[in-house]
Formats: sequence, structure tokens, C-alpha cells
Amino acid sequence: MDWATRARTATAFPVERGEPPAGTDPDELLKTLAAPIYFQLLITAETIDDTARVALAGALSRPRENP
Repeated sequence: MDWATRARTATAFPVERGEPPAGTDPDELLKTLAAPIYFQLLITAETIDDTARVALAGALSRPRENP
């Protein structure tokens, strides 16, 4: 199993549990989660240190606000 298939499987479980909104595409969720990391590594050439990891984890774990 390649990394993309494993990642798709990992992002599909929260979607099946109803954690993100109904209709969330697991592939798009994966892209959204990976984008900040790749931006920091490839565009700004910053390292991903503990501070960056904690900030990203915090941003992704905040509860959604109801519109």
C-alpha cells in the first residue's frame, strides 16, 4: 500500500465518524492538512520545529464555530 492510499484511509475514518462536515472529501481534507507543512518547507524554507508542530496541531484541533 502506498503512502497516498494509507493517508486516504486515515482521513476517511474521521469523515465516516461525522467529525468534519457531511460531504467532506477525504482527499481534499488531506491536501488541506498537508498544505501548511509544504508551504513552510518549500515556499518559506522554514524548518518544522517543535513550535511549528504545536501551533499546527493547535490550529487543527480547535473546535469549529457554528456559523
